[in-house]
Amino acid sequence: MVKHEPSTSDAASTPLGPSLPNPDLPEDSTPPLDLDAVFAALGHPRRRHLLSALADRDGEQSLTRLATDVVARESDQPRESVSTEACQRCRIALHHAHLPKLDALGVVDYDPDGDPSVQAADTDQVEAVLNAVAGGLDTAPGTFIQRDGAY
Repeated sequence: MVKHEPSTSDAASTPLGPSLPNPDLPEDSTPPLDLDAVFAALGHPRRRHLLSALADRDGEQSLTRLATDVVARESDQPRESVSTEACQRCRIALHHAHLPKLDALGVVDYDPDGDPSVQAADTDQVEAVLNAVAGGLDTAPGTFIQRDGAY
């Protein structure tokens, strides 16, 4: 078995894995995301709810408001019915686990030591992957990013 050692001339590497160059993309465009990293990051339903909530709020909101929106989506209840305790538990999980993973992927901007707000960065590629996968699956509500009331 021959083991291939990548050279500096091989495909560019990102912190999330290899990313193949695409000659069809302009040089100033966003490089393609590593598909395995996208699936790993979006494997948890909470992260999909998080991106959906950001999309519905023009891409930016406070961490507390985002946590409230995520809990409301997860439990299929109005924001006003979300308990403070459930919101706080979600806020902690977003801060320590979910937001750092999405920030590393490059789809949100989140500084855990700075302003407690979250901003969508580049979700177009992630939405394209989800839409492509959703077309071939029979999904339950809340599985994919919601856009205009449709999953």
